[in-house]
Amino acid sequence: MIGEKYRWPTILLLTLCLLGGLIRKVNAGEETPLLMIDSIAGQFTQAIRDGHGNTLANSVGAFALLKPHFFRWEVTAPGRQVIVSDGQYVWQYDQDLETVNQSALAAMEASPLAMLLEDEETLSVAYKIDRTRDSLTLRPRTPQRFFDALTFRFADGAVSGLMILDTVGQTIDIELTLDPATALTRGDFTFVVPEGVDFLGTES
Repeated sequence: MIGEKYRWPTILLLTLCLLGGLIRKVNAGEETPLLMIDSIAGQFTQAIRDGHGNTLANSVGAFALLKPHFFRWEVTAPGRQVIVSDGQYVWQYDQDLETVNQSALAAMEASPLAMLLEDEETLSVAYKIDRTRDSLTLRPRTPQRFFDALTFRFADGAVSGLMILDTVGQTIDIELTLDPATALTRGDFTFVVPEGVDFLGTES
């Protein structure tokens, strides 16, 4: 079982990949509005709660996603941590501990979790999808170790938040505030390893 230090970043990483897969044009007749743009950016507030609804931790920060495999998730308080996908590698930078972990995005895509990078039609093979006018929930068709359900909330044609229910009954509840004026390019997801940090990964 993944230790708590790594469990939530791993679940969050998978969720960002899933959200990236849902960024696409809305098809005619769809009941649930999905994201109608190729990229999104803004700020987030995040709360982790136990199975009784008690808050275990809160955090705030900024995020950006660009279709299909680029994302940046930066926690600014409490603590400082950045997760970046540059399309080839995923970087996890803990600024307080001064450590950087690098892993190949292709290694993740080679796993069964590659479904998280696919469109909704492909996702339906591995996940049960429940829709309402303002939400979309995915539940794995077979048990897996990371989460039991992911719910995306939508407002005015854009994602407004998400809730992740993990396999031990805890939840991440994330509220998103979008910046519609942000224009993203692949260059916005470049990561340079800072000098003096402990680095674990593939030399690039």
